[in-house]
Amino acid sequence: MSEPSNPISDAPVCLAATGADRIDFLQGQLTQDLGRLPADRILTAAWCNPKGRVIALLTLVHGRDRVLLFLPAWQADDFTARLLRYRLRADVDLEPEPETRLVAVDSGPGGMQLPEGEPVLARRLLPGTEPRVMEICTAADHLEGLGDTLLPADDWRRAAIRAGRPALYPETAESFTPHMLNLDLLDAISFRKGCYTGQEVVARTENLGRPSRRMLRFGAAAEPPAPGSRLLDEAGGAAGTVVRAASGDGGSEFLAVVSIKQLGGELRLEDGTPADPGSLPYSVPELEAG
Repeated sequence: MSEPSNPISDAPVCLAATGADRIDFLQGQLTQDLGRLPADRILTAAWCNPKGRVIALLTLVHGRDRVLLFLPAWQADDFTARLLRYRLRADVDLEPEPETRLVAVDSGPGGMQLPEGEPVLARRLLPGTEPRVMEICTAADHLEGLGDTLLPADDWRRAAIRAGRPALYPETAESFTPHMLNLDLLDAISFRKGCYTGQEVVARTENLGRPSRRMLRFGAAAEPPAPGSRLLDEAGGAAGTVVRAASGDGGSEFLAVVSIKQLGGELRLEDGTPADPGSLPYSVPELEAG
């Protein structure tokens, strides 16, 4: 079974945010509360445009004198250039840090034992995966010591799909709001901190009603559909958009943002293959309300 049909690598690379104003600067740009990072050490965040559409999805890791931001390699240069346009006089910079890596390991039924502190800076388990998968931020020269527990890219991608974790590609950047990608359900949005780019749209969705579209999990007896491709309803109308996909048992597994109103009937990929609903390891309020 081949990997997803998109030719763009979603392997994460590290950017280090440095400077005395790094926390305040990122606090005014990202959906996450940077004040939590020293205690939690690893968090998910989004960067949105003024219309509240997600430009980039980030994994944030706490460093003593820097904040580490992980995002796909295809996006890193453009993200750096666009984000620093807002720098003005702030003392902050973003530089690649290739010696620091974000990887996934098979943590086994009892949980993999990893040392605290360097070279392992942070870790988190992905829910809904079997065997259990752990993401870790570590020094590049530590990777050889992980041996066979280090997961290939498609296994990591599949674990993230089963955990209900989105990703962005060139075809889908700035297509979705944070709520469409379930970021409010994934602890990636702070509704208590101050303003950030796109905050008015995100707050309005949270406070004035339920989102009409949500990211759900599906399976299909077909090759992994490309990010940005459509899900169709029984009449052939557009019902959703594929977010990310990976090969699975006898076919593929994928996440797609779909219209809540169009659930209940049969959904299909663009080639006509039925899309079978799957489960997520967290509840989606709009489905429970329906």
